[in-house]
Amino acid sequence: MSVVYVDVSAKLENWSADSVIAMTNGSARVLVVTAPVKQAVRQWLRRRYPHRKGTYHALVLMAAPIRVIVADDLAQIEYIVIDRDYPGDGIQAKLKKRISSVA
Repeated sequence: MSVVYVDVSAKLENWSADSVIAMTNGSARVLVVTAPVKQAVRQWLRRRYPHRKGTYHALVLMAAPIRVIVADDLAQIEYIVIDRDYPGDGIQAKLKKRISSVA
């Protein structure tokens, strides 16, 4: 089992800026999510989940790329430590649920 550290360069919920998600656990991976991609995902989420708040959309937007970046190692990961911009047990629990459910 391993611990993985994930850092997000710009808050993913800033829909007009590109975001970089980096993961390290002895090796490193980087994923860039461009502003146009984030905006397209937000529009899709609004259509798919019209009664959900924007915070839900941002949470899904955060969980999906984290799931992608850790996918190859998910079976061996015990903990995912997400940068300090997203503190608290509540957000961590919600992200864990979303990361587990994103296929």
